[in-house]
Amino acid sequence: MGEKHGVKAETLKLIKQVAYALQIGPYEISSPAGDPATYNVKFKNCRGEEQEVFVPATSRYSLIEDALKFADIG
Repeated sequence: MGEKHGVKAETLKLIKQVAYALQIGPYEISSPAGDPATYNVKFKNCRGEEQEVFVPATSRYSLIEDALKFADIG
């Protein structure tokens, strides 16, 4: 359980770093009860539309960056 928590904590940190780097904000990060191996990231894209991105807890920085960047351009 400790290893999984460490991976999730690292992914959460990466999501925050990517959101900051892409100047996305405000945003909300949650982990659904039905799928604790995933994070949901909700924010308004550059057009003001609501976006929701699902990020697996084992994601690397580049995958998170690509997913959030693609969602931000709408």
